[in-house]
Amino acid sequence: MLIGHNKQKNYFKNVIKNNVLGHAYLLSGPEMIGKKLFALGLYELLNKRKPENDPDFKLITPRIEEGETKLYIEDIRDVKKFLSYKAYNGPYKVVVIDDAHRLTIEASNALLKALEEPSAQSILLLVTHMPKSLSGTILSRCEEVAFLPTKTAEVTEFLRDKKLNKSDEEFLTKISFG
Repeated sequence: MLIGHNKQKNYFKNVIKNNVLGHAYLLSGPEMIGKKLFALGLYELLNKRKPENDPDFKLITPRIEEGETKLYIEDIRDVKKFLSYKAYNGPYKVVVIDDAHRLTIEASNALLKALEEPSAQSILLLVTHMPKSLSGTILSRCEEVAFLPTKTAEVTEFLRDKKLNKSDEEFLTKISFG
């Protein structure tokens, strides 16, 4: 469950309600505050179902378990191929590129094509804690949605419902960093 980020939640609810949803968003902010989880929740909001094993959802991440730390041109070619098809269940096809700052130069250049000529009913969500590492051309084609750590009071309130003892609650609030 994602707590906080109400401003961002309300922003996307209004964009969807007013039918002015863009084709590319940059979700930026400190590490480990729920940007990727927010992107998964946004998919659910858009398509009214969970993204796991959904043919209209694609998550691209560095293959760290394979010793990789970059996102390569092959990854972006897969994205472009995925987006070239019509939504299976719809209404939207959504791609989340986690750790977008890890795109190689070649992958960044390949991504530009998808950003410049978006497929109908497709949305790209780039997630990063280092937006300045992305090329200016990518940044200029995405609408940035900034995330900040959740307020301590919101974390404390959430934990209060979990029936923890006071010291555990304080400890978890402190280590969560919002």
